[in-house]
Amino acid sequence: MRRSTVILLLALPVAGFFLDRTGLLSPIKNVSAIVSTSVSGALMHAAATAHETFLAFRDIPSLVRERNELAADNQKLQAALADTQDVMHENELLRAELSLPQPERDRQGIAAFIVGRSSTGAFGTFTINRGQRDGVREGQVVLSQGVLVGQISEVLEQTSFLIPLTNVNSAIPVVFAESRGIGVLRGGVRGLTVEEVARDVAILPGEAVVTSNLGGIVPQGIFVGTVESVVGNPADVFQSVTVRSPVPFNWIELVVVMEQ
Repeated sequence: MRRSTVILLLALPVAGFFLDRTGLLSPIKNVSAIVSTSVSGALMHAAATAHETFLAFRDIPSLVRERNELAADNQKLQAALADTQDVMHENELLRAELSLPQPERDRQGIAAFIVGRSSTGAFGTFTINRGQRDGVREGQVVLSQGVLVGQISEVLEQTSFLIPLTNVNSAIPVVFAESRGIGVLRGGVRGLTVEEVARDVAILPGEAVVTSNLGGIVPQGIFVGTVESVVGNPADVFQSVTVRSPVPFNWIELVVVMEQ
């Protein structure tokens, strides 16, 4: 090794010592410290981020499981709410039936829900959820809030079939409450019509129509509806009367099968 090189190597530490003592190396040391701090901070931030990411990935299965459990609980709550609302609706219908006028409450009856419809209109029939085991018999009349709906046509063990007044095969003897005219109430495409009413009977608009016990088909005095219009020519022997019923036949839900 050359003598100059040895002298240089020995001089560098001495020069550095004096430079440091005089403060001339402070800028270089500050830059070095800043760089070191930045690198260290970046490494620490990266490590923290990596740890948080690891924890997040580790918690994914637990979060998915909790979400599924919450969804299942929410579905159960919705089902329970729907059941509660349905029960409340049924209770309202039952309360309405139990608030009938006193003469109607005196008659014994069996509450039943309509669970099937063959069709609507003049050929429609209903199925109710009461049958032989509940004491339902063929020919019994069916009411809704005191108004005649129809008659039981067939009875099975757990269900029965109901022919409503609107059906073309329905034929119920009725009497007009004020004029005392009598006739047979039939259903059909034209609605409810009382046929075979004597021409000399002056039917009053809005007059109440109730059942008659002629022929022993149905109990007397059950409200059917009110007079809507009178149809026929003066020369005819009989006149026809259209009747409006307050029963919503297309969406009725609860009925009462009355004892006879």
